[in-house]
Amino acid sequence: MYDVFLILRTRYQSITSLQFSLRVSAVKTFIDENEEITPTLLEAIDRSKIVIVVFTRYFCDSPDFLCKLQKIKECHMNKGKTVLGVYCGLSPLEARAQSGRFAYGFPTHKALASTGGFHWGAPLFGWKVSTSGDINMIRKITQYVKKELDKTYLDIPQCLPGIQLRINEVLHLAKYYSKDIIPLEEKMIIVGVWGIGGID
Repeated sequence: MYDVFLILRTRYQSITSLQFSLRVSAVKTFIDENEEITPTLLEAIDRSKIVIVVFTRYFCDSPDFLCKLQKIKECHMNKGKTVLGVYCGLSPLEARAQSGRFAYGFPTHKALASTGGFHWGAPLFGWKVSTSGDINMIRKITQYVKKELDKTYLDIPQCLPGIQLRINEVLHLAKYYSKDIIPLEEKMIIVGVWGIGGID
């Protein structure tokens, strides 16, 4: 599993700096800058926590890169994968308008064209960077990525073994110690949980 899948077609100094910044920050990154589509590459997209797409003026010239973008879109829409955009030498507005050299290959990719493909890609949350590199912006991107990776989401099952018995005991005690006639469902009850220190 990778922390970040970084896809780019044109390598500028700013992207080299971003790659270095992620590496020294211990962010495990899969770098894709080749035309070829392989099972290993598709698996890397699936198994990465975050995808960063580096959009440049010549990104859409390659049908293979557009196919990869379609795969990334499917992961984003169907699996909720985090996808970020880095607009290098290109503004997000240019990408949204699909104008000039940037939109060269889009009409040839039917899957993206038929699903409003780049209207999904253009508004991606991301950053505009210069081709020569901007250290402060690279630092911001790296910090944001690390913050996203540090988030922990607990997958709690619907039915925890033995939990219902404990819930029933708490409700029983709450009713027992209620001295008024207000229904339990309409009251606010504070429950303190005490346990062995160091166990979360």
